[in-house]
Amino acid sequence: MTHPIADQLGVWKLPPNLRSCLNARGLYDPLRFVVRLRPDIHRNLETGESGVRSSGELSEEIMFDHSTYFHETVHWSQHIGSTSGLLLSLMYPAQMHLNRRSLSQFTKAPYNVKPLSKLAEIWAQMKANGAPPDRLTAELNRILNNWHDMESFRWLLTNPTKASEALDDEYFFSSGHCFRIGVGSFLWLLAATFDPNQTCVPDPRPWEPEFDRLAKTGTVGFAKGTALPQPPLGALEIFEGQARFSQMQYLRRSTRKFRTWDDFKKAGMFRDVYVSAFQFFCRELQESIPFDPNDPLVAMFLLVCDVAMNPAEFLLLPAEQIENIERIIHPGHRFVAVCETLKRLGPVFYKSITGCTKAEYEVCVSRLCAENDWASPLDIAAEMARWTATQPSIAQIREEARSLTFQPMNMPVRLFFGKFLLYHEMKLTHPEVLCWPGFWAAGNDKVDSLAPLFEEIYPIFIDTADGEVKARAIEGKNSATLAQLMNNFFSWISLYDLTRQWIMVDAAFDYDLTWLTLQYSSEDQQRFSSSIFKNVHGIEPRSIVPL
Repeated sequence: MTHPIADQLGVWKLPPNLRSCLNARGLYDPLRFVVRLRPDIHRNLETGESGVRSSGELSEEIMFDHSTYFHETVHWSQHIGSTSGLLLSLMYPAQMHLNRRSLSQFTKAPYNVKPLSKLAEIWAQMKANGAPPDRLTAELNRILNNWHDMESFRWLLTNPTKASEALDDEYFFSSGHCFRIGVGSFLWLLAATFDPNQTCVPDPRPWEPEFDRLAKTGTVGFAKGTALPQPPLGALEIFEGQARFSQMQYLRRSTRKFRTWDDFKKAGMFRDVYVSAFQFFCRELQESIPFDPNDPLVAMFLLVCDVAMNPAEFLLLPAEQIENIERIIHPGHRFVAVCETLKRLGPVFYKSITGCTKAEYEVCVSRLCAENDWASPLDIAAEMARWTATQPSIAQIREEARSLTFQPMNMPVRLFFGKFLLYHEMKLTHPEVLCWPGFWAAGNDKVDSLAPLFEEIYPIFIDTADGEVKARAIEGKNSATLAQLMNNFFSWISLYDLTRQWIMVDAAFDYDLTWLTLQYSSEDQQRFSSSIFKNVHGIEPRSIVPL
């Protein structure tokens, strides 16, 4: 089954069966971490070299196709370069890693069954009929509570207007509790991977008494069954808005065809989720949508997206005001707060970005974050430089990301965080390019000198015209290194999927990897998926019995 990309909300919340390619021009899959393009776009792009293209090199049709690739590249960079994106990227691995010890209790008969969610229902019914609780009831509850808390956390961050789906979940405790578990899982996963003594990674344990106090005193958002009022938009709208308006800036500066909003509307680029954040931004400032994508309002909108998706406190820096965890971390709350700040500062400030320069970025981002008492994205970059300089294990991950050769333990986590470190090295030197990539990637006399920077933020994994996933050809990396990277990474992704099926899917295990490759038989696919599952969980998936 295929779905339009604008309807891809389900890929942010784990469905019973993960979906692959969609019938749109492009897609970034946030659960498989792959950029996909429509086959005809692939074929068109194969006629020229990949990478940043300057004005006049290619036809406008090819430039439009390349802008689709550019759009999906922005999504990749969001997920490895922003703290919100890194947080969301690591929730899927965390749902396995944080449950691993408890899952080990369900690998021997009679507990080796699936899905564990159904086992919980059976045990609950038995208890209602007077049976004593099973000895593993607490472990099973821990698995399912962790799973659902992280899933609700992901859903609240990305789709707060659909928060009722999380709030109606039988496992839902409170919105603050979801943030407590989501942030804690993120920190524990980072610490377990490279900072076990938490020399750099914040330690969430001192926060626990305050979370408990807020719940016991009935504080809304922390007390059982309560949630803070949700913002009118979330990470989905902000991510799509940033990607779309970066794409439009790219086309505006590299083609003659795309000059006004009407040109983009005719091309179908002004739909729903892609422009809702910008429309909200303009309404809040009581400004009309400008005629030209090069307008200073667009530049400020993209900077607001950057600030909104880069919380620092709780995630990378210490935090004290536990009751503000949602407002500090949620990109939607942050976006609204920055819009209110801009309205207070007035048009002289919010129309001040005319050249998309480093100086403009530094002045505006520092002012907006200071007004809200937040650490800025530049503070995050400086902190990552400090971590790398003071912690050998973190410096090691940086070098692994440079060479794309990673140690096996928690390999995807090492890849994501290593790319995060490299991204923030660039943020210190070229924040303007990362904030306004469309402006700098086309129609600029510095495009050639910036090509190495753009090469660093282009995606690692991309599909082909035939739908198979490949590691993108990367200068300085040989085919053997890329093949090993591909094999190691997707072994882990397959493990996460099988673990999800074990916990949640009421059916026999599905080993299908045709979303990844068409080269192997179903038996080969099963062997590939089963091997790492057994290595990690100590049991063959086929030994787990469907209920």
